[in-house]
Amino acid sequence: MLTGRRALAWVRFTRRRLLAGLGDVPLQPEATPIDEFVGRVWAYAKFGGVLMCCQSYLLDITMCVGPSMMPTFNTVGDIVLCDKLSPRLRRLKHGDVVVCKSPTNVGQTVCKRIVGMPGDELDGFHRDYAWHEQSAVPAGHIWLEGDNRRNSMDSRNYGPVPLALVQSRVLVKLWPLHEAGAVPARKETPATLRYSDSVREPFSTPRVAGASPLAADAVARGAHGGAGGAGGDALRALPRSRAAGDA
Repeated sequence: MLTGRRALAWVRFTRRRLLAGLGDVPLQPEATPIDEFVGRVWAYAKFGGVLMCCQSYLLDITMCVGPSMMPTFNTVGDIVLCDKLSPRLRRLKHGDVVVCKSPTNVGQTVCKRIVGMPGDELDGFHRDYAWHEQSAVPAGHIWLEGDNRRNSMDSRNYGPVPLALVQSRVLVKLWPLHEAGAVPARKETPATLRYSDSVREPFSTPRVAGASPLAADAVARGAHGGAGGAGGDALRALPRSRAAGDA
């Protein structure tokens, strides 16, 4: 026995059949407001599920903040579209811009450019930075640097980055609109040739991480047979230079 809203819906359906003629109207009762609401919620749920799958495994939208990637990205927060499939398939190459977890703080994400791939030789040393081991980029790691190398904390500070920390590859800049477009993979020179002869020195030279270039030059001259007094002055000046840098 039909009661309530179902009975009313059946009456409306029967009336339509009688007025319009059998076969001219669909043989289904009219949808009630509750049915329409449930259908709309189900459609939104399906759309949200597809969107979450795309964001988790295919594409993502990220905001880049900070000066380390200037002039490619601005400091005020450019919005970019990222490909999350390439890191999973190991389809990364030199020059790609990637978003990854920071090796020093996994709760923070960074945006850098790939300069070295697994197997690339690193036989140069930049005197302003702590990383100075003479070796190749290990398997399963990459070497990352910011485009604005004068104001970027990257692999020169913390060494090669595990590929497992890479989350996505930047494809397109979406905002600001007047700069929207594909982010090109800028070609980089090999890591062995990245630094000029003026900043590459023998690995036997004593160095102190964080020292100013002037103090590092003085230490190098003292280590290679320069005046003993000059080398001693430089070593005594290093703590003051480091304190100024930390401040």
